[in-house]
Amino acid sequence: MATTLSAMAAHYLGPVDTVVTSLAGVIILLPGLSFTTAMTELATNNLASGTARFAGAFVELIGLGIGIALGTAIGAHWFPAQGGSALPVIWSLPVLGLAVAVSSLAWSVLLRARPRDTGWIL
Repeated sequence: MATTLSAMAAHYLGPVDTVVTSLAGVIILLPGLSFTTAMTELATNNLASGTARFAGAFVELIGLGIGIALGTAIGAHWFPAQGGSALPVIWSLPVLGLAVAVSSLAWSVLLRARPRDTGWIL
């Protein structure tokens, strides 16, 4: 879905780097903690649970890869690129500050942080 929406944005809004926007949409879904826990269990000789957790995280990662590939194919078919390349944008300091503030609040909600910890997250 993230990749298809990225292709749609590139089609209707102009040059957008679809790879970066797709990665930004799925980065939270990557199974990093599952891989880390699996490696810890394998390192401490918990072979059954470590192998099972590693296989589950690997299947989740493969599913994300297949979804991105499928979304890229659908997006390229439904929303062909208009041409041109995505030029880098130089943002002003107030816009960057607002982006940092909004993203830190979003991460606070996503990670269910206590309200008093929001300042540290910022």
